[in-house]
Amino acid sequence: MTHATLLWSLWQALLQRFAWGFSRPGFHRFAEWITAMAINVEEHTVTQSVLAVERPFDWKAMESFAEYGAGTPTALPAA
Repeated sequence: MTHATLLWSLWQALLQRFAWGFSRPGFHRFAEWITAMAINVEEHTVTQSVLAVERPFDWKAMESFAEYGAGTPTALPAA
């Protein structure tokens, strides 16, 4: 197993621990956004994030996720 493959496997396992708190589409967007922020050395903005994962056409969807989220309300504790 290469270092990159091992790192990717560890990253996927780490992200999977948060899946319970999101809808399926919400978790996908969460994983995409968190991965983009992790690999982005610039500012952690939505624009920089979509460019980091080479998904500029998903800017609106990622901005919407960052602003409103898509969690499973019954799975998350009340504030």
